[in-house]
Amino acid sequence: MHRSAPKTSQKATKATKVAKKSPLKSAKRQMSRKKLTVILTQDFDELGKAGDLVAIKPGRARNHLLPKGIVSYDTPENRTKLIQKGVEVKTVVIDKEAELKAASTRSYPTVQGDIIRNIRWDFNREPVTSADNHIKKPVTKHEILTRLRLAKFVYVEEGDIEFPAGYDTLNHCGVWPCAVAIHSADTSEYQVFNVNINRYESKKDAAVQEDGAGAAV
Repeated sequence: MHRSAPKTSQKATKATKVAKKSPLKSAKRQMSRKKLTVILTQDFDELGKAGDLVAIKPGRARNHLLPKGIVSYDTPENRTKLIQKGVEVKTVVIDKEAELKAASTRSYPTVQGDIIRNIRWDFNREPVTSADNHIKKPVTKHEILTRLRLAKFVYVEEGDIEFPAGYDTLNHCGVWPCAVAIHSADTSEYQVFNVNINRYESKKDAAVQEDGAGAAV
């Protein structure tokens, strides 16, 4: 007795068609996920500072950032142009979009800590003497608080700021590890950041030092 081949159901046929198309769709999705590496030509809050290498979506680069001159393609020629303007071009590519996405799953104090560490914590201070790293005007907690307030940390107080043990002020040149308490609804966490005090000599002191060196000769 002759038996006819079993009929393939309509659902099975559709599933086969989908299976045949899926590799192409997958490849297209994968290509759309690829990001373009560009150089920031100026400071831009969402992405970083001038000279940073950042990975962004191609559409965002072509439609918004490139036409406005905020970024340029990462080419040797564009790197050279920025270096000639005095901009330091970084070597590490930063994916800020991915960082922001990851940040959404982290705790509030942790995210705020990253923002605090990105604040410019450099202070230029004049030394007491040319041979001494102690400075005439120490860095105070009020100065630290002022920079935090400028970065929109309006709920931080001086009492939340911690200097290294035994120091009420930062009184000599160097790198100082400091901390600030960040409060959320259910917890408080100290976030650590470094304050960098650079040696700065006035023109008058520099001239006196040169005269002294000349007299010694």
